[in-house]
Amino acid sequence: GGGSVRLGPGSGAHLVLFFNTWETEVTDLRTQLAALNRYQSVAKRKGLPPLVAIDETGVEASPQALSRFLHSLPQPLSYPVGIDPSGTVADGFHVEDSPWLQLVSASGKFLFSEDLAVKGWPKLPLLLRQVRAAGTK
Repeated sequence: GGGSVRLGPGSGAHLVLFFNTWETEVTDLRTQLAALNRYQSVAKRKGLPPLVAIDETGVEASPQALSRFLHSLPQPLSYPVGIDPSGTVADGFHVEDSPWLQLVSASGKFLFSEDLAVKGWPKLPLLLRQVRAAGTK
């Protein structure tokens, strides 16, 4: 949809999800991304860090993969989806696998990371507890 999202020190705390659309072959990515709409809704109401998703487009099957995927979702996502064409954003966040979830403080400190490919997608109550427990200073 255009626009940009600023991440890093001085941009506020964020919960950042790194993913690739080809993960639909190994996980129910559509359902999980839609479930994160609920996190975004609660985060807004409770003052928790907003969610930003980043597609690692450099490993996608085609330049149109993300656009096609997003248009195939039953409802729009309530959080921004950025692209990382070269992998430098993922590298800067020390992403080791995909999908990968990272909570980053307002000062840019990594508060927690989750390898969702290994641990699985967290249910909303667990995710909320993790974010609250980590703090965001």
